[in-house]
Amino acid sequence: MKTPAPLKVNKLDLNQRTQLLERLKEESKASHGYYLFLVLSVLITTFGLLLDSPAVIIGGMIIAPLLYPLIGTGMAIVTNNERLLKSTIWLLVKSSGIVIAISALVTFITPLNEITKEIYIRTTPTLIDLLVALASGAAGAYAVSEKERFASLTGVAVAAALMPPLAITGFAIASGKPALLWGSLLLYAANLIAVIISSSLVFSLLGFTPGRTEEKKEAVRRNVTISLVFFILMLGILSVFFVNAIGQTQRRRVIEQTVSVFLANYKDAQLISLTEKQNAGRDIVTVLVQAPSDFYDTATSLLEADIEEQLGSPIDLQFYAIPVNKIQ
Repeated sequence: MKTPAPLKVNKLDLNQRTQLLERLKEESKASHGYYLFLVLSVLITTFGLLLDSPAVIIGGMIIAPLLYPLIGTGMAIVTNNERLLKSTIWLLVKSSGIVIAISALVTFITPLNEITKEIYIRTTPTLIDLLVALASGAAGAYAVSEKERFASLTGVAVAAALMPPLAITGFAIASGKPALLWGSLLLYAANLIAVIISSSLVFSLLGFTPGRTEEKKEAVRRNVTISLVFFILMLGILSVFFVNAIGQTQRRRVIEQTVSVFLANYKDAQLISLTEKQNAGRDIVTVLVQAPSDFYDTATSLLEADIEEQLGSPIDLQFYAIPVNKIQ
């Protein structure tokens, strides 16, 4: 028996393509069940973000019904199906509005409005997030062509690209944190475009075409061009974010190494935590150490000078020490 090539995408025959297109049309329609799962998903995801619980967030993404409208949009672009394109886009717009509204309401009526780690990491998008969304869209499109053997698994990956950023948008609006709003919306837009483009590519490889008329082919080229323009725009923006993230990581590593070397000169001194943030254009480095009570009399100015020398730029050092008294 011949083993199939692991990376080869076999084109579907006419009957398979027709069945898949009809299934996507049916599954991309709004229904009571769709909205029920959407509401439950955003409730669970929002609480997971507020509680800083990855497990709860994953639970919300498992039941999110966003897979079919998203890849249905990709199918509509490839086949120039204007009716399907309009219905899937309208469903995505309504779904996005519902998610934002519910997450904002949950944030407003609960006392949990702190920026957790799970929230923060989704408001600083980078190029890696875009690559993840591309892979998710391709996986989702191929999964539904395999008679849903993997659709439930890839549906989670697609939902992971969209549901949390939308929920964070609602959180940012309700909690009055506009700085988070733009980051979450950028991540959502980038992931949305990436999923649609990659699913369109997979459907094209599976044999879907717009038809033989030149008018339909021109319409597809127009839709693809518009999608690519938005994708390139997002690619450029996220690339800048990615370069900045690398610079911040390297900067933090230099600070940590400088602090560690500095503390090595003092007996019984130990680093507890280190944070860096910007305020009014200045870098504020906060260092918390555990050390003998006489340690921090002169340590602050010396450590600040060492860090500034290594970074080549001025900082404001906030130094805190937990005093330790050696009993014996």
